Amino acid sequence: MNVDDFKPASVDTSQAGSLDVGKGGEVNVSLPNTQDSGTTVYRGSKKPCPKECVLVVDRGKRTITLERLASTVQLKKIRYIFG
Repeated sequence: MNVDDFKPASVDTSQAGSLDVGKGGEVNVSLPNTQDSGTTVYRGSKKPCPKECVLVVDRGKRTITLERLASTVQLKKIRYIFG
């Protein structure tokens, strides 16, 4: 799976985005867009996941590692922000 598959073409990869995690587990991700067209914003929540793992394959080092996840974040793209 490639993370870039989930990134809109309008996101400017030459600029840094921001990731904010609130005390209640609310997560906001803001990514700058190309050609001064604003930002792409995702919102969601962080939840614990006691039984989830990720298999990390490093072909350069020729290693495979099973990592346990402490939490997951599910995000949705916010279409319009008023205010």
